[in-house]
Amino acid sequence: PGDIEKYGSKFIIDKVIDGGLNTVIFTIKTYRDNRKFAAGEIPKSSFDKNLNFLKSLIYEAHNKDVKVYVAFSTLYDYRMSGLYPEWKHYNLYPIDFISPCVNEYKEYLKHLLEKLVTNYDINGVILAGLYFPHTSELNNMEKENICDRYNHDLNWKDQIITDYARDLAEVVNNHCLSCD
Repeated sequence: PGDIEKYGSKFIIDKVIDGGLNTVIFTIKTYRDNRKFAAGEIPKSSFDKNLNFLKSLIYEAHNKDVKVYVAFSTLYDYRMSGLYPEWKHYNLYPIDFISPCVNEYKEYLKHLLEKLVTNYDINGVILAGLYFPHTSELNNMEKENICDRYNHDLNWKDQIITDYARDLAEVVNNHCLSCD
């Protein structure tokens, strides 16, 4: 989003084409929503502001037969972990990871995804950050507190992430008519 704000969508798409490419990836739920700020400040979400940049990028891209994919960060979200500290799963400075077992957060992501794919003519979504960071360092008690509804066998983390990805992908598949 910063490059579009600085140079404009037309410039960015022209550079993509000059480079021999036919696809651009735009990060919609950005690092700015995910990084820590001084003195524990919780940043405002940049999602809606970034939608305005996306709109102009799509216009320029599709006029020149360039595809637009959107990268959407999932489980790393400092902003939401600041608003809801009980949702935090792990801190890997400067990013806080939200537990994938917090249904309220998953519903929040599904809402943002639906808003994105139903209102913008994008070619697809890339779900970024959909993994458990450093869970091998957690003891059994912490595992149980994070995700009580899963059996904690050898594949419990895979099971959770697969279910999470399936739920988010279902929103995209059901609502994104322009996605590849």
